[in-house]
Amino acid sequence: VEGLVIVAERDPDSDPSGDDQAIEDIRAAVSQKHGVQPQDVRIVAPGRLPRSTANKIARRVAAKAYLDGEL
Repeated sequence: VEGLVIVAERDPDSDPSGDDQAIEDIRAAVSQKHGVQPQDVRIVAPGRLPRSTANKIARRVAAKAYLDGEL
């Protein structure tokens, strides 16, 4: 089953205790603006998302990490 998954890195200066509220806000914003309900929203620690040598998020690697339960 395919669905929209959002994985975002927490700002290094942010307190992880705000993650639950941020996830609710992200779900609401995506639903309101795009009419789609995300299947999953995760916030990970800074530096956890895989990046390319150009410092762009390596989306395929990140997707595999998510599916493998690593994110």
